[in-house]
Amino acid sequence: MQENLQYIPDTQWQFSERFTEMITFESFFMFWVIYVFIIWLTMIFWVTMDVSNRSSNFFLQLMSILLVTILWPLGFLLYLIVRPSNIVNKQFLSEIEHNLSILWHIVEKSRKGLYFCPKCSAQISQTAKSCPKCKENLEQKCKKCGNVVLQMWKNCPFCSQKLPKQKK
Repeated sequence: MQENLQYIPDTQWQFSERFTEMITFESFFMFWVIYVFIIWLTMIFWVTMDVSNRSSNFFLQLMSILLVTILWPLGFLLYLIVRPSNIVNKQFLSEIEHNLSILWHIVEKSRKGLYFCPKCSAQISQTAKSCPKCKENLEQKCKKCGNVVLQMWKNCPFCSQKLPKQKK
């Protein structure tokens, strides 16, 4: 029994001795070379994916990848400084929002150009001479120059005379 107990610690001691003998400067150096190589490849892959999401410019994509590939530690930091701030999808969304705001302003301007009949409040065109619903006459004569003007106008376009307000 004592022989078995002594044999087990000896084998463990021998294993740890052999393991420490296997760890040399060359193996330690090789481990770090492989580790740095994997990190380098990972950074190149990450920059490739990031720049393709941030820009559709092929030249910018190529230059970013080459910058990180050739000047790895410094190149990666430079890329983080100069990379485009917006992702392409966000740029498209902001352009869509901008276009929608322009359309909204156009619609609002056209809505402001709508006029209503003073008698029945039906929606009418600015140039209508009579209401299509109630047949109310929308024209009047300017008191100063005598030209025919519409009731919804504030001033006579011919003589700039202020016209009486329309009745509701």
